[in-house]
Amino acid sequence: MSLTPTVYEIATAAFMAKYTVESASSGQGSYSKAGAVAEQAFSAIRTVAAFGGQKRETKAYVKHLDDAYKTGSKKAIVTGAG
Repeated sequence: MSLTPTVYEIATAAFMAKYTVESASSGQGSYSKAGAVAEQAFSAIRTVAAFGGQKRETKAYVKHLDDAYKTGSKKAIVTGAG
């Protein structure tokens, strides 16, 4: 057994590193968007409540959180496979 890494090991490590960085930034972007939706809704809570926009704001918030969840799930699979 050799101590030098094989081409397969190097390629796998490079792929995992690249995908981990990309998915982390994508996940952070989704959380940032969800936070912006929540901040906007809270700052205009009277208007949102007056016009019955709770469901719409909740859908927008949950959509961004779902995107972050999907990204995190894919990242976990890639990390676990490595």
